[in-house]
Amino acid sequence: MLSSWENFYVVVGSSGGALIGLQFVVITLIASRRNLATAGALSAFGTPTVVHLTGALLVSAVMSAPWPSLVALSTALGICGLGGLTYGAGWGLLTKTRFGPAFFKEGHGDGAQNYMICFEQRQACMILLTNSDNGELAFRPLLERILGDTVTPWEWEGYTPAYIEESRKQP
Repeated sequence: MLSSWENFYVVVGSSGGALIGLQFVVITLIASRRNLATAGALSAFGTPTVVHLTGALLVSAVMSAPWPSLVALSTALGICGLGGLTYGAGWGLLTKTRFGPAFFKEGHGDGAQNYMICFEQRQACMILLTNSDNGELAFRPLLERILGDTVTPWEWEGYTPAYIEESRKQP
C-alpha cells in the first residue's frame, strides 16, 4: 500500500530539503553584507521566494502522489492553479490605448521596485526590475522613451515625482 507513495516521499523530501538549504544560504549571504542585512532585505527576498518555491513543491507533490483517477489529480492541480492566480491577482488592464489592450503589474518591496507592461496588438512588453527605491522615478521616462507609452495611468499608480516624494516623508 505504501509503495505507491514512494515517488511522493522522494520528491517532497529531497525538494523540501533543497529549498530550505537554498533559503538558508541566501539569507546567510544577505546577512553577511552589513549594508543589506535588514529585515526589509530579508523579507524582500524571503516572502516571494518562499511562496514561489512552495508552490513549485506543492505542484510536484500533487503530481507525484498516487491518485485514484485523473479527475482527482485534475481537481487538485486546478486548486493549485487557483491559488497561484489568487496570489498573482492585482494586474491592471488598459482596454483602450493607441497600441490596443495592455496589461501591467507593479511590485513594491523595501529597496526593490518593479514594473511590467505588455501591449497585446503591438506585441511589445517591457519589464523594469530595480534594486532601489529610486527606480520608481525611472519607470515613466524609460517607458515613454523606449515604448512610446503615454497611456499608463501614472498618477493612479502613484509613479509621479510629487507622489513619490510625499510618500517618502511618511514614516
